[in-house]
Amino acid sequence: MRWRAGRAARDDGQRDEGPRVEAVLDQLGPWYHRIQLGNGLVTPGTRDQSLVFELYADHLPDDLTDVTVLDLGANAAGLSVEFARRGARVVAVELGVRYLEQAAFVLERLGLTDRVELRRMDVYRTIELRRRFDIVCYVGLSYHLRYPQLALDLLSGLCEHRLLVSSQTIPGNELRMLNRAARLPNRNVGELHGWEPTEQLFLDMVAHAGFRSPRLVSTAPHAGETAERICGNRSYFVADAASTPHVLPFIDAGFVGKPEQRQ
Repeated sequence: MRWRAGRAARDDGQRDEGPRVEAVLDQLGPWYHRIQLGNGLVTPGTRDQSLVFELYADHLPDDLTDVTVLDLGANAAGLSVEFARRGARVVAVELGVRYLEQAAFVLERLGLTDRVELRRMDVYRTIELRRRFDIVCYVGLSYHLRYPQLALDLLSGLCEHRLLVSSQTIPGNELRMLNRAARLPNRNVGELHGWEPTEQLFLDMVAHAGFRSPRLVSTAPHAGETAERICGNRSYFVADAASTPHVLPFIDAGFVGKPEQRQ
């Protein structure tokens, strides 16, 4: 399904467009992503995905023309925009309707609707895409999930060349993770808000899913960050695609590894 913004999101070419665009931004808010929209306009978030892209720049091809990208937990499509601006073809997956509406507005505003396809989908259902991507971006999502290892296992069958992944992490080199709800002063029994592992444990989890050569790219604070522009996660990692994707017995993954379905 392709999500489209309403009529107010279209640029009518009028010189004084600031108040109109700002009204749309307010209507679609609150925002997490900070995205440059042109003419001095910017979405009012703090997570600047151009900074995240720069963290990964040395791990990406110099020419991204027609490279296929899967952007998971795309939010307002800030990272998708960075790839699409450089010629990549992106499938942006997001479950939240508000974020999909934000992304639709951003893509229409920037003229990138032909480069980015928006899909409303849970990360655990991405196997239903039945295709592989040159680059899988799994950024800003893992630590929200109930089953983070399962998600990595599934993604090993979707990634053709490179995994870009991030997480909120806890300090230390032990192989442990923390229930994010542990910080709540009056946590209810059974309350779970996802998991924050140590960086070492997360590297092990990526390797366990079959990805090759997982390595740490950056730990906060990250290059270029200011009070108004941050990456958003403590730790950013990269890994090479699995030689043999992790196949789960309860998933129909017969397509994995078939060249004719690697688009």
